[in-house]
Amino acid sequence: MKAQAVQFMEPANQPADLEQVFRENHAMVFRAAYRITGNAGDAEDVLQTVFLRMVKRDPAADPVDNIASFLHRAAVNAALDLNARPAEYPQRAARRSGAGAGRIAAPLARPRPQLG
Repeated sequence: MKAQAVQFMEPANQPADLEQVFRENHAMVFRAAYRITGNAGDAEDVLQTVFLRMVKRDPAADPVDNIASFLHRAAVNAALDLNARPAEYPQRAARRSGAGAGRIAAPLARPRPQLG
């Protein structure tokens, strides 16, 4: 994979190579993101962000020697970025705080009838 790591950014090879890189590394990227974000929805967002950034990466940038390490570090950084900006994503902040998560609304309190 090291030999292909440099080549996948060339436009002519990008779709096939990117698909291969994704198949081989998406689970690892998801796990790294999930460990930091704590939920699957945010981990999926990080996964998409990491691979989108990879597609947009400047071909003139330094070559990537170890694609798995590069993606893992990118996932950690993206997840930390996501956690650092809860005000920009209020629904995520609510999920993290547990507000309303897993709670069942209590029935309205009714007075008990007096027996006898």
